[in-house]
Amino acid sequence: RNAVAFEMARQCMSWAPRGRFVELYLNGKHQGNYYLCEQIKLDENRVNIDEIEEDTPESDLSGGYLLEFDTYSKSEINYFYTKYRNLPVTIKEPDEEVIVSWEHPAFVYIRDYVNSVEETFESGDYDKIKDMIDIQSYIDWYLIHELTRNREPLHPKSSYMHKARNGKLYAGPVWDFDYGTFQPNVSGLRIKNSIWYGYLFKNEEFKSVFKARWDELKPMFERIDDFIKEQASLIKESNEVNISKWPISDKTNGDTEMSFDEAIERMRSAYKGRIEAVDAAINAL
Repeated sequence: RNAVAFEMARQCMSWAPRGRFVELYLNGKHQGNYYLCEQIKLDENRVNIDEIEEDTPESDLSGGYLLEFDTYSKSEINYFYTKYRNLPVTIKEPDEEVIVSWEHPAFVYIRDYVNSVEETFESGDYDKIKDMIDIQSYIDWYLIHELTRNREPLHPKSSYMHKARNGKLYAGPVWDFDYGTFQPNVSGLRIKNSIWYGYLFKNEEFKSVFKARWDELKPMFERIDDFIKEQASLIKESNEVNISKWPISDKTNGDTEMSFDEAIERMRSAYKGRIEAVDAAINAL
């Protein structure tokens, strides 16, 4: 599930975590099949924006920030809640070695910027919103979550954004698609009211741009079926060894008691169904 979602993001967003399925052996014993992937962080080979260091002057504090909108924000040190929607925001980078208190200029800057974005949404000033957030990244990020039927943004959980120096607020990278995704028989747009999307979908200009971007990306999303088949072929034999060592009891994803081939076919069918459902819902906007 994660491998497929990350591949979708690689096709249209600036960066997505790279990963590989690996066979793990420890002291000569096979320990199963794992998905080894990159962590989200600021780096020239990952989220490639300038980092804020301890000696960064206040004049350069307009970026780089890595944020996670997540209901578990209080488990982190630097977090805040947005002014109007009370959304939980964790500042992942710069970390607590740089932001040593909630009075630190970097903390104040990004908190106020996010709140100003939300305040502008509240005002309905779409022209100003376009100057503050990168609309295309928000569309791409949204579509990946809709097509995979990832409901994390509704909480929200695992919803990342980032901001470069002197730049807009971007949606992404994408993260965490292993729980309850790729479910069959799901109609309509399911996360239209998550985070700030409820504001965006009230705007006719946004809906027009959204439709155009969907038309542009739809052929690519349809080709992802080939990627699913390729990855399935790669790990099928390994899965038989893995499942005997690590049987799955959680039934959240609905395919626990299926054979590998049945689960893959269910995933492909569910994904195809989501493309059709999302297409119909977007055309009806």
